[in-house]
Amino acid sequence: MKNYHILFLALFLGFVGGFAGSFVGKSQIAHDVFFIENSEMISAVDAVSDSVVSILAYTNSGQKETGGTGFLVDESGIILTNRHVVEDLSLNYVVVFNDGEQAKARVLSLDPFDDVAAIKVESDREFKVAKFGDSDVLQVGQQVLAIGNALAQYENTASSGIISAIGRDVTAFNDFGYGVENLSGLLQTDASINLGSSGGPLINMQGQVIAMNVAVASSANGIGFAIPINDLKPIVKSLVKNGEIIRPVLGVRFLMLSKSQASEFSKDLVGGALVVGDGSLKNPAVIYKGAAFDAGVKEKDIILSIDDIDLSVDMPLQKVIREHVPGDRVKMKIWRNGKVQYLDVVLKSNKDLED
Repeated sequence: MKNYHILFLALFLGFVGGFAGSFVGKSQIAHDVFFIENSEMISAVDAVSDSVVSILAYTNSGQKETGGTGFLVDESGIILTNRHVVEDLSLNYVVVFNDGEQAKARVLSLDPFDDVAAIKVESDREFKVAKFGDSDVLQVGQQVLAIGNALAQYENTASSGIISAIGRDVTAFNDFGYGVENLSGLLQTDASINLGSSGGPLINMQGQVIAMNVAVASSANGIGFAIPINDLKPIVKSLVKNGEIIRPVLGVRFLMLSKSQASEFSKDLVGGALVVGDGSLKNPAVIYKGAAFDAGVKEKDIILSIDDIDLSVDMPLQKVIREHVPGDRVKMKIWRNGKVQYLDVVLKSNKDLED
């Protein structure tokens, strides 16, 4: 009987030893994974932090008015941000670098159609330019980090999340509740984007900018939106070359339709860009004297294709247009009142439409 007790004790000790070993092993693995994940995040933030600036706006009397974020895109001191952050030209703008140094900045260019603008820093310091990723290869579920001047008070605040959706269309107000803007082809993320974070970068785990934060859903937590970096690359190229934003424009405001949304107009439709404004004179569906206006495009038309490239949530209108230059002639296929039509359109420059 004694031998049985000894055998049982040996088995029990073996079980405990195995369990303890298994627990320690799993604990070590979990610790290693945690360490690797956090090291990756830290490295990503470190890679871009010196390229991110907080943007503060002051009246001539020195009163602080607004705050936002931007990131350096050229060694000459050009900073990309949202238009609504710097569109008030009566204000004086100051940028705050990651090391706390401040410098004056002037508004370089405002994009009349997208919520994009550029400012230029007046400083002799050496600028670290942000590296760009490829937003066309992003996948839902991919981990990202948002960096910004949270609440216009806390510079270079970083928050983590994932890409929740791709190709979102939203109607947005600016950080202060005014200025309706229809934005298309956006990335949706659950990374925290706060007031004041507008214009800041959304980055991947390699520290590359893959989008610019632009809007947050005020009625829900964990829903933010960002402009894909591939939509911004032609703008950066123009800023470096011309000192201002010059790019091809069709001259319409639109919403990309999913397959189910398109089918509500006709069972034969599977996608397209619905030409629509917000009902105000400030934001019409078709811009007066724009390329689409000259070609005869009307509100509630659905643009189906450009040069035989079918439009969809995955192939939005702005992605097709950005591959052209002002003056290009394109063939547009539209759906209007149940009938398909074809229009010849000569693309214009955004400069052609400025007052």
